[in-house]
Amino acid sequence: MECLYVNKILSVGEIYELTTDESKHARALRLREGDNIYLTNGIGSVYLSELVSYSKNSATCRILESYANFGEPAKYVHAFIALIENRDRMDFCIEKCIEIGVSEFTFLQSKYSAKRQANPERLQAKAIAAIKQCKRAMLPKFNPTIDIANIEDEIGDYEVFLADENGKSFAAYSPTSNVAFIVGPEGGFTEEEIAMLQNLENVLLVNLGNRRLRAETAAIAMSVLCLNH
Repeated sequence: MECLYVNKILSVGEIYELTTDESKHARALRLREGDNIYLTNGIGSVYLSELVSYSKNSATCRILESYANFGEPAKYVHAFIALIENRDRMDFCIEKCIEIGVSEFTFLQSKYSAKRQANPERLQAKAIAAIKQCKRAMLPKFNPTIDIANIEDEIGDYEVFLADENGKSFAAYSPTSNVAFIVGPEGGFTEEEIAMLQNLENVLLVNLGNRRLRAETAAIAMSVLCLNH
């Protein structure tokens, strides 16, 4: 069943007119009157609805059922990811991490990372597309980009996994329900940055295998491991 986005809280029995963009998406999906679709509001609810009227740029739905926290994982995962220079690859990384179940992102600037700020509007658009794809009830939280030197202030009580070739297999750990992971930039962290991260109290080193991975591949792999172990 397809899923579209609504930007408000709805009630069972309510008739809701989709935005122009979502109506166009419904048309692209070749939906018809009488079809059932999911609607996610990104703030905690997914709704089962029926498409009751439909035209070129307008679509109206009747809300049939409401589900709290639909599609949300049992674990809360916070991704600390160094900014990737190529925007398309960064977008791909974010979309796939959200689809897998990551709930919060903090982007890092390090010596070899991209030297820019993440674009909030672009992030929001990618996040909406991702939660529609995987039928999640919650949009992820995006924090401001920080310098890696300040990461200790953001880690808090998380159990933090750092992708590092000198680490253990993930099978050696039993992650809690409140975890984070750190993935470096395409050029890797410097020796000084790695030493700083390794000295943080909550950080555990994880070896992702004997292949050199792109930054976005490592982030996706860490997302899967953190959420499924």
